[in-house]
Formats: sequence, structure tokens, C-alpha cells
Amino acid sequence: MATSPDDAFEAKALAIAEDALDHPLAERADFIIAASAGDRALRDRAMDLARYAAEDEDALLMTGGGAAVIADEDRPETIGAYRIEREIGRGGMGVVYLGERMNADFEHRAAIKLVGGRSGDAAALERLRSERRLLARLKHPHIAHFYDGGETERGDPYLAMEYVEGRTLTDVLRESSASLTERLRLFQQVCAAVAYAHSNLVIHRDLSTSNILVTHEGEAKVIDFGVSYAIGEADDDAKSSKAATRGFLAPERARGEPATTLSDVYSLGVLLERMIDRADAPRKGDLAAIARKAQSDAPTERYQGASELSAEIDRYRAGGSIDALSDDWRHRALRFGQRRKFAVAAAAAAFLGVLAAAVTVSILYVKVDAAEARAVKRFEDVRTLAKTLMFELHDDIAGVPGSIKARERLAATAQSYLDALAVGDDAPFDVRLETAIGFRRLAEIVGVPSGINLGRRDDAGDLLARSLDGLDALRAERPRDPDVLRAYARTAYEYVIYEWIASDDSLATIAKAEIGRAAYDALSAVEPLSIEDEIVYLDMMSLQASAYVWEDRSAEGLPILRAAIARCDGVQREYPGSDDIAAACARLSVDYGDGLARESDFAGGEYEEAVSAIDAGLAIQRRLAAAAPDDLDRERTVAVSLWKRSSVLYGIDRNLEAIKDLEESEAVFRKFYALDPDDYGSLRSISILTLQRARSLSGLERHDEAVAVSAESLAIRRQLADGQPDDQAFADEVAETQVTFAEILLAAGEDQRACSELAEGLSRWNASREAGTLSTYEEDLIPDEGDPLLAACPNALR
Repeated sequence: MATSPDDAFEAKALAIAEDALDHPLAERADFIIAASAGDRALRDRAMDLARYAAEDEDALLMTGGGAAVIADEDRPETIGAYRIEREIGRGGMGVVYLGERMNADFEHRAAIKLVGGRSGDAAALERLRSERRLLARLKHPHIAHFYDGGETERGDPYLAMEYVEGRTLTDVLRESSASLTERLRLFQQVCAAVAYAHSNLVIHRDLSTSNILVTHEGEAKVIDFGVSYAIGEADDDAKSSKAATRGFLAPERARGEPATTLSDVYSLGVLLERMIDRADAPRKGDLAAIARKAQSDAPTERYQGASELSAEIDRYRAGGSIDALSDDWRHRALRFGQRRKFAVAAAAAAFLGVLAAAVTVSILYVKVDAAEARAVKRFEDVRTLAKTLMFELHDDIAGVPGSIKARERLAATAQSYLDALAVGDDAPFDVRLETAIGFRRLAEIVGVPSGINLGRRDDAGDLLARSLDGLDALRAERPRDPDVLRAYARTAYEYVIYEWIASDDSLATIAKAEIGRAAYDALSAVEPLSIEDEIVYLDMMSLQASAYVWEDRSAEGLPILRAAIARCDGVQREYPGSDDIAAACARLSVDYGDGLARESDFAGGEYEEAVSAIDAGLAIQRRLAAAAPDDLDRERTVAVSLWKRSSVLYGIDRNLEAIKDLEESEAVFRKFYALDPDDYGSLRSISILTLQRARSLSGLERHDEAVAVSAESLAIRRQLADGQPDDQAFADEVAETQVTFAEILLAAGEDQRACSELAEGLSRWNASREAGTLSTYEEDLIPDEGDPLLAACPNALR
């Protein structure tokens, strides 16, 4: 009788599993991974067979870790404040009941998870208490809400959770004919929930189809954080640290290593694979490649966060290229060579030794090699931790409101690790590259005004300089290395934003944009630019052009903007479904309109073309923001464009329209600041917007309102200056606001108060001028002879 392919597969898996049993328990997973030679299906099957045969029953991977189960006859009438209606589930962690709250203050039903047989187990009770603490801080629409918790009279711990009416994802996939679009929507909801948990420093550790519920409305809810733990807390419970659903366990966890956020990414990869199974899909091979990358045996080869994995799905849905199919063999080869340098040298020395010393040299080699292996492992462990903090957790947290202080702590801690690893010229090339990139990312958090930041502009400038210095050295070593060129260009871009917004230095903006564009041009000669590369390149062109226009050099600036628009149109034709490219083109349209308005300010001319260009870009931005209501970056972009349009409208005396735009823009930044009081970048934006609104109100002769709003702006400016007493720029901005406030007070007939504010503002500016810190922009703002302000306040200069 012929052997079927399935029989041959099972025989091969069984043979690998049997051979694995000859190895110690801790080494079996490594053996199976190696013996499977990249065949993941074979590896998973052999892993299952080996587990079934394991001598240590604690190695069995059961959801919840194999806790005792409560007998049905022991079902309680009540648990805490809940009357028990019926049992709705039973598993490794105990029994789940449906309960209804008995108190009269409010009514709701809850899923009550009761763990029996643990009343005398102090460690288990503490783990359940830890779970309650974790769940209490997770508030997300796709995570089942935590209501209550405690211990019963006999000491059994319980958790009261949101009762989700629906089915497990296991049942949905088995029974449903849901489209691929619907499946991917559910998957990305799960990714959002996991990214949120990671941003709160919580790892799930048991993501599977059975721990995801789908409501009757078609929304995903992640449940069962019973084996989760907080990053930074001890994870010393061996059973629970290995607990996971079969088939979803990452290889490093099978080896007994601690769970990380990348372990959850592995589980998400398995989840994706199961969700696309038997689904009709265009480019299904791309989705399979995404799932494989998420399930890479080496954690560093996976997507470095749930958000990154979800973004890859976005690229697939947009019809663009995906990172999962990129070629990274050179980086793996480089790491291998770096790690083995010492061993190769030692082996060569042993080979050249005389025969009489062979045994001694061999013994010494083994000892030294073992010591080196431990040192290399410590080095790699620290490096992995630093990369996880800087590049994985930071990215997951970045989109979460109120996270800027957590982001700063993560980035600063990671940078301290990277600094220690990169000491000396003999530090590995890629570690020095990671360190240079780390300085840039820390600068973005500290004070680069491209997004939410802490407002520490001087610190941000220092960090950007360190990043660029490090990249200069690396580029001198490898002038055509694509990773170095890309990092160099991106750091130059952040420097452009810093010089343009934080430093108000148009000439420095032009210079930094030039070196950034040159780096991207050099990169394009080595490999094609990615979508992200193109977007950054286009933004740099726009900022460079804007700087030229503000220097009254529109003949140089506007052609750059037109070239950028033409380039963006070409990229959009190449990636017609990309929202990111559409957003970039919309920004260029707004910036072109702003540039036309500035040209008209300097040289005279009509403003209608400028307003039309801004309106065209703003319409696209509103559409994109409406399609992604949770995307704060999209909302911020709309706010910035409204801000730019209001300036143009104010310049042509359309103050009512300008005020409407300013109020809408200001509301966005006030929301951001309310979400995160450490976001000094948004607070500074509020101060600028309120001052501009005060100007428009004054232009409409609504003087009482103008005075009140400008006073608020000045109060915010003082708050910013007090918070950063060593940053002279904040003090200069107080002076700028005082001078504008004086103009508004004078128009309102409050001459004495106007002259007082003017005198104090000019005094501040004179001190900065003497110290050499006053910018060219601020010099131009100082009123000169003949100015109505000085005519009304002749003593203000004394």
C-alpha cells in the first residue's frame, strides 16, 4: 500500500520529535527548530508531538497554565456583588460564570472568572491580583473591560469582566464566510488592542483565536489576560511564563525564555495565518509572507510591534509593496561574521600551535570561547532590550494620548544602553548606527516640533547634532550603505523641521534640507526609495522652498514647490491607493498656497490662487481625517493647514473666516494638550493661535475679546518660559507676545497698559540682542521710529 503525503509528513514529524526526546527538556525546542530546516508546519507538528511525550507535565502548554477546575456542583449562588445565572465557560484557569450585579445603583451583566483550588497558593493569588491591576489600566474599545475583582469567602480569587455577547474567533472562522476585508478589519482591531496593551507596558502572552471574541455587531474584543504580565515586573512563575495555546507559542518561549512584546507579535502572525486560510484574496502570497515574517524564529526578524504589523496590512490593502518581501540576507551575514570574529581567530591560533601544546590550547580555547559566548549573549541581550524600548515599544506608544513622558523614559533608558554598547571605535557598525538613530528619536520626543514633544528645544538641537555627527562617521566608513544613507537623510529632515519651526532660522533650514536631499539622492543610486522615503523627501523640498520664500527669495522657492508637486503626482500614480502619498500631495498643495501668499506679501499680487491651493489640499486632508478618526496625525495636519489659511485670510482682511479657522485649529491643539499636559509643543501652538485670533478680533474692532484672548496667549507664553528658564527662545517669545499685546491694547484705548507691556517686551529683546541670541525674525519685529506704538509710548525704549 502506497504511503500518502500526510502519512509521510506525520512520520517525519514523529521521527524529529522522538530524536528531540533524547535531548534535555530545555534544548528540545532548539533541536526541533534546527531539524525542521525552515519548514514551519513540520516544526509545529514535531513540537506538538514532543510536548505530548514530555516527561515534565508542567511543559504542557495549556491556556491558563493548568490550574484546578471547579466542580459543577460547587457553583456559588453569588460572587461578590453579582448573582450567578449560569456557567458560560470552563478551562485551565477555572470556570467562567454569567453574573448580574445585585446592587441597585446600576445594573449590568458580567463574565465572572472564578479560580478554584488556589486559596492556599500565595503565588497564584498574587498573580491574580497582578492581573487585576493590569486589567484595571487597560481601557480600549477592543479589550474586554475590567469591572471588579476580589476573593470569595473561601479565598478563591475572581475577576468580573465585560460580558461580550458574541462568538469566539475560532467559531467565526470555522462557521463564517466573512470576506477577506472583514477578516483583515478584525485582525487590525486586535493589533490595535495589543499595541495599546504594549503601550501600557502589558504583554498578553496567550493571544489565540479562542481568546478573541467577535460581538454581534462584528467588533473584536481581546479577552483572557490571565497569563499577561507587566514589562519591568518579575516574571518568575515558570508555569505561567510558558502558558500559551498550542500553535501560537513563539519559539523562544518554548525554550523557556521570558515573554516579550515580540512574542505577542509571533502569536499575531499565527492568528493572521489562520484568518486568511481558505479566504479568497488577491496577492494572497503577500499576506502569507506577512504572516511568515511575523512568525520568524528570530524575534529581531519579526515586525517590531503590533502597530508595525498593522501598518504592513495597510500597505497590502493599498496595493503597495510590503516589507515582508524585502531582502535582508546581507544584514544577517554581517551579524554572523561580527559574532564569530574572536572564535575564528582563536581557532586559527590553535591550528598553528605545535602538536605538544594542542591539548592545552584546546582546553584554553573552550574556556575562553565559553566566556566569550556569555559576553556576546549579554551584549546581545542588552542590545535587544535597547532596540525593543527604542524602536518597538516607543512606536506602539507614540500614537497613544498622554504617553509622552513614558516615551521619554523608554527612549532615554534605551539610549543609555546604546551609549554603553557603542563606546569605542571598535564597537560593531550596526550598534553605532542604532545609537545614532536613537539620538534622533530621542530628539523628536524632547523637542523637535514635528509632533507631540516636551518643548525642550535646546536639548533637541544637541541630540540632533550628536545623531548627525555619528552618521557622518559611519558614512565615511561605508558611503554607499543604504541604512546609513537613509538614517542620515531622516536625521537631516528632523533637523530641517527643528531649524524651521524651533529656531526660526530660514538659512539653516535651506542648508539642512540640501544635505538631506543629497543623502536621499545618494540612496536612490543604491536602491529604490520606499514610500516613506519619498514622503520625507517631498516634505523636505517643501520646507526648503518655504524657507526661500520667507527670505523673500520666492524665485528660488516656488520652483522647488512646483517640482515637489510634480514628483508627488508621479509617486501617486505609482501607488494610487496610498493614503500616505495622498496626504503628502495635499500638504504640498497647502504649502504652495502658503508660499504664493508670502510672495504676494512681499511683491504684491492677488491672493485668490493661494487660497484655492490651500483649500484644495485641505479638502483632501479632511477626507483622510474623516476616514481615520483615531489618527491624531491626520487631525493635526488639518489643524496646521487651517492655521496657515487663517494667516492668509487675515492678510486680506477676511477676519471672520480667519477666526473660524483659528478656533477650529485651536480646538484640536487644546484637545491634544488635555490628553497630555506634558505636551509643550501643543501648548506653544495654542499660544500662537490665540495671539493670531486676538489680532483678527482687533481687526474687527471686537476689542474686549481681543484683549482677553491676547492676555491668555501671554499667560501661556509666560508658563512656557517659566517651565524652560534656560531656553532664551521662550523668553524672546514672551517679548514678541507683549509687543503684539501692546498693539491690541492701544487699539482698545488702554494706552497706559499698552505702554507698560511694550516697555517690558522691548527690555527683554534688548537683553537678548546684547547676549547675541536674538533671531533675524525677531529683529524685524522690533518697532522702529515712526511706528504708531513708539509714537504713543515714547518712553518705552528707556
